[in-house]
Amino acid sequence: MSKSFLMFCPTCKKKHRMILRGCPTCSVYETPQPKSDSVANKCFANYQCDGCIAYEGHMR
Repeated sequence: MSKSFLMFCPTCKKKHRMILRGCPTCSVYETPQPKSDSVANKCFANYQCDGCIAYEGHMR
């Protein structure tokens, strides 16, 4: 089981218990994401890897 850690979320200004999971877009790189899916659904933060974020920015 993955170890969890606390991380401050700049989107909702709260601390969440996070674990490393695959990027929701490409599943290649691991990114910190909330341990609880209900927290992830409420927060609306972007949990993509840097490559996917850069690609989306390039496509705009």
